[in-house]
Amino acid sequence: GCTHPNIYEPVVALLSQFTPLLDLVVVDPSQSIAFPMNVIALLPYMLLNYEDANELCIRSADNIAQVSVEKKQKIRKSRYSNEPLQSQNI
Repeated sequence: GCTHPNIYEPVVALLSQFTPLLDLVVVDPSQSIAFPMNVIALLPYMLLNYEDANELCIRSADNIAQVSVEKKQKIRKSRYSNEPLQSQNI
């Protein structure tokens, strides 16, 4: 979908909505690749609209920031506990 010009923007909107759900095992059984791939898919659209950011760009950036903060908190929490992150390759 990201390579087809007629459906590119709807696919980007869908990917943006999926960003907060990427830690679900149904979305990414490995729980390590979905978030980076999601960011890689969204970045070209966000860069294309950087100077005149639309609602989709802003929402995408907010979702990426939210997931990044959550991942940072998980890493920090695992560092201060004796339990390593389970199946998390961050």
